[in-house]
Amino acid sequence: MNQFTKSSIKIKKTKHLYTGVIVKLQHKMGSQTFKLGLLSFFTAILVLSFASALTLSGASNDISLSQKSTQLTLSSSSSDPNMDVSFTVGDIISGTNLVTFLPVSDISLNTGQSKQITLEADSISLGFNFGKYQTTLTATAKNASDSSQVLSTKTATINYVKSFCNSGAVGGNLSLNNVDISSSGDDDEDWKALDEITIEVDVKNDGNDDVDDVFVELAMFDSSGRNVVNDFDFINSDEEEYDLGTVRDGNEETVIFEFTVPADFDVGSYKLAIKAYSDDLGESAECTDTSGDLDNTFYNTVSVDREDDEGKFIAFDNIELSSDESVCGDTVTLKARATNVGDEDQDQVRVNLLSSDLKIDLSQEIKSGLDEGDDKDFTFTFLVPQGLQDRTYTLELTADYDYRNGVYREESDEETRIPLKVFGCTGTGSQDSGRTALITASLESAATPGEEMVVRASVTNPTSNPITYVVDATGFQSWASLNSISARTLAVNPGETRDVTIRLNVNEDASGTQTFRIETQTGDKLESREVSVNLGETPAGTSFSLGGNWLIWVIGIVNVLLIIIIIIVAVVVSRR
Repeated sequence: MNQFTKSSIKIKKTKHLYTGVIVKLQHKMGSQTFKLGLLSFFTAILVLSFASALTLSGASNDISLSQKSTQLTLSSSSSDPNMDVSFTVGDIISGTNLVTFLPVSDISLNTGQSKQITLEADSISLGFNFGKYQTTLTATAKNASDSSQVLSTKTATINYVKSFCNSGAVGGNLSLNNVDISSSGDDDEDWKALDEITIEVDVKNDGNDDVDDVFVELAMFDSSGRNVVNDFDFINSDEEEYDLGTVRDGNEETVIFEFTVPADFDVGSYKLAIKAYSDDLGESAECTDTSGDLDNTFYNTVSVDREDDEGKFIAFDNIELSSDESVCGDTVTLKARATNVGDEDQDQVRVNLLSSDLKIDLSQEIKSGLDEGDDKDFTFTFLVPQGLQDRTYTLELTADYDYRNGVYREESDEETRIPLKVFGCTGTGSQDSGRTALITASLESAATPGEEMVVRASVTNPTSNPITYVVDATGFQSWASLNSISARTLAVNPGETRDVTIRLNVNEDASGTQTFRIETQTGDKLESREVSVNLGETPAGTSFSLGGNWLIWVIGIVNVLLIIIIIIVAVVVSRR
């Protein structure tokens, strides 16, 4: 009982025990075994009552890999005994890249004392990829009076980052705010081929002085750390980097990046990053790449996948109409590109152009097939029928695929819709309805400077009476001269279409896009149609031009050849 009494006296010194409870339990149980078990229990409680409240703080923020020194704070509570603390820290290893740290010296920590700990990198490899890397600092505290007694073990996870800013975030004047990422697809952070992506970000100058030559740059890092942002098809002219110029103190500027995910973009997980820096001060002096709107403060995780919805395997883009405004009788050409955005190869694909209002039902097959990410350009040509109302009509593109045993087993879930405005057709049965002629034109030859250009014009009589038209061409005088018009007058019956060939001699110094007008006149009524021509460069295979004085050029070349031959003969004779 003396030993037990001593233990009881110790127990009274703790705040967690009530001696009266022990006495009642002793009377209730009365066995020596119980006494020994209870003694062990309270001994454990006694040790816990001295359990260290050691804390290790200061490593909550991400640290740039370019920053070699890191400060942490180690503290003990007022109930802790004096202690000796030792430290271990793990290296950072990523492939062949390595960060090693200098040993952290052991320290003595008195009751209720705090001390700063310095973690300093010994060597840092230069090849770390963009991303976040971790190491753990472990502090082990032992009783200063009894080194065998471990009072506490605390760990701190320290995040080192290789950020988008070359030297990490520095300067503190610029900040990224309100970062918004949106996709035309089903998920803003799970992109698929041909999704149109819009990224909007506000750049603010939080400082007291203007910041000059501010650039905002976008990056997309793959799993190997390679920046693949240049693989996107940018819609905005500045592409992945904006030049904001000067951002005044306290001002905020908005930047919008817009691009399309290519069909052949590699699937996988990516890290999307943004930075703003001053080219005037230097990126090492003023740069920010962090924002609370980003998932990991300095990047967003984005995945790129193939389309797994079978009804969306074939997509259309690069859609162009020869004219998005047409009149009845016009010949319209539609050019587009079919792309396999799905996760299965297609042996054969059929593309369809439909419009019940325009009586269009056209198809063509891509028999060479479309593997994942492949695309194929195609063209449809159709005639705008007579007798339509003046309004906008809809053309629909669809696809059939999963071709097996002569049968297409899948088709597009949704149509790709293209608007076509038709005008000048209403009331075509009456001359009083307005228009006396419908004019279309097509280029029948190359449009090359210094050569003849041939244009075919079609004139349709939309009235109920025969009309004789006087045909002319105007507005070309600054870049061409008129050679001939095959028919100056055309007698055209109601609803009939007749062709005229116009030949223009293009000036040698003409270039770029030029226009002229085709006109028809009947009585005092004039109709016209503007024609746009893109003048090409010198045709392939022609390396130079002799111009108008070709005979002089020929004589000159012959003389040069004769001189070369004479020199060769003279050299041969002299050697003999």
